[in-house]
Amino acid sequence: MNTLFIDELFNCDLPFLLCVIQDSNIIKANREFLKLSGHSANEILGKPLTDIFVNNAIKPQANLFYSDTTSQEEKPYVAKLVSKKGDTYYLLRTDSVIQYENRSALLAYFTNISLRKEIEFRLGESNEKLERMYDSLADGVTVTDYQGRITEINGRAVSLHGYSNRREMIGSSAYNFVAPFDHKRMRQNINNALLKGVSREVAFTFIRKDKSEFLVELTTSVLHNDAGKAIGFIGVTRDITQRKLYEETLRNSERFNANLLSNSPIPIIVINPDTSIRYVNPALEYITGYKSHELIGIKFPYPWWINDIYNETKRFHQEGIKKGRAKAENIFKNKNGNIFRVENTFIAVPDKRQLHYYISSWVDITKQIKLQENMRVYIREITRAQEDERKRIARELHDETLQTLIGLCMDIDDITAAESGLSKVNLRRLGEFRGKIRSAAEEIRRFSHELRPEVLDRFGLIPSLEVLIQELTSKGLINCELIVSGNEIRLKPESELVLFRITQEALNNIRKHAEATSVVVELVFYNNEMDLKISDNGTGFNYQTPSINPQIGKVGIMGMKERINQCNGTLKINTKPGEGTTIIARLPL
Repeated sequence: MNTLFIDELFNCDLPFLLCVIQDSNIIKANREFLKLSGHSANEILGKPLTDIFVNNAIKPQANLFYSDTTSQEEKPYVAKLVSKKGDTYYLLRTDSVIQYENRSALLAYFTNISLRKEIEFRLGESNEKLERMYDSLADGVTVTDYQGRITEINGRAVSLHGYSNRREMIGSSAYNFVAPFDHKRMRQNINNALLKGVSREVAFTFIRKDKSEFLVELTTSVLHNDAGKAIGFIGVTRDITQRKLYEETLRNSERFNANLLSNSPIPIIVINPDTSIRYVNPALEYITGYKSHELIGIKFPYPWWINDIYNETKRFHQEGIKKGRAKAENIFKNKNGNIFRVENTFIAVPDKRQLHYYISSWVDITKQIKLQENMRVYIREITRAQEDERKRIARELHDETLQTLIGLCMDIDDITAAESGLSKVNLRRLGEFRGKIRSAAEEIRRFSHELRPEVLDRFGLIPSLEVLIQELTSKGLINCELIVSGNEIRLKPESELVLFRITQEALNNIRKHAEATSVVVELVFYNNEMDLKISDNGTGFNYQTPSINPQIGKVGIMGMKERINQCNGTLKINTKPGEGTTIIARLPL
């Protein structure tokens, strides 16, 4: 985590406590930390945690307040907090080692055990699954800050560079792993990414730990913060050493090395100018299930083409023949009818200015595509689990905790009404106690509504949006209006929940970041589909379509896209700096 990310995190209204510790002292605390502890920033900053937490926490004192910032992330443990007013809270504390303002520090966050523990562990297990999938990708993925220092790297990238531990690379400049003669081109590549948002498939020479060189194809994307400012870069690398060797050999020599092709793990097919097959290597025989003698001499359509996408596959080959080079993902079937996916590079190889043959080389990406599909499934299941947990907690808060507090207020009313020998001081204190209970009940009611509004389940989307808009307008800073047009119908519960969450996320972003004074939420019902449009007159921002990786782009928009995908819908963002923002979510009916 970098300093900018930490500062942005502390500026958010988060439901848990955060603080940064250096040299055993608190140097930064978020609003929730100050609110729950009852202390001001001046009273906390510069002091050790032991001034806030009591010594008899469940974890031994010697380990609870450790300051060894070289340690790995600690497992969550219970800590006891006594506020300035004397109120006692039991919190679940987790510490992580970070770099803050170029120094080692601890990021400590605390959550309420009774309400959040179960959710935290469930999400932790899901995130672990996503991290395992991230590390199992066939391509190397490297994340750097704006200065080019590596902040995250997956296992494939570590192994490509010949290292055994990612800690050996994190914190180093990415240029340390690029051949010196390619540094200038790398800077040009970064500039192109900043201009276009992404720089695709540029070849570079990288360096391994043993100083040996290897060729990669690098795709560079820009990483933005919520304000649209570039804060780093995502680099996806693919080792193309073998493929480049094959391509150069075939491009520069009519008599290529048959032994090299025969032992290549990459499926390769050589095609004559009339589209008849001249040669296939064993790797292509293996992936298609066809033997060489079954393929030599046949013209397209080739037997691995699929009838349903015949025209699309034919256009790809015609483009390669016309332009001399083409690259795309193709879907093929083997001799047994099983589907597989490849990344197909199609190039023309001339000989003395005359076309000699075409080379088609494949990279099997079937497993990679499956991993991406599995990642979407995991994200969908995580979202579903979150909603189920929100609904359960909201119901328990409303039906149990809130009712208990209301009962306490009624008991106090009975006591004060009877005035059974109570002094004026005790009556006054009971009245104050009743006020605090009512205030807590109101906070629980609000929190329960935000977790899962009961009106959504009982009355549907439109009444719940009316309540959401009324809450925003009542704060007096933004004028919000709901417009419904077309033949209104009741949607499926999951569709209503998706549209409600998208609206909730959009309005929260508008309130926090857009500096808008007017918002229009519009529901338009058509014959076979419907639109949810959310428009504001705020500052707008530079928007680029986010990737499946939530570290690329804006996490809030990424969450909206994943939710709408669950209902086979689409999400469109129209925005420019200074021109406001319009979000259009479209769902089939």
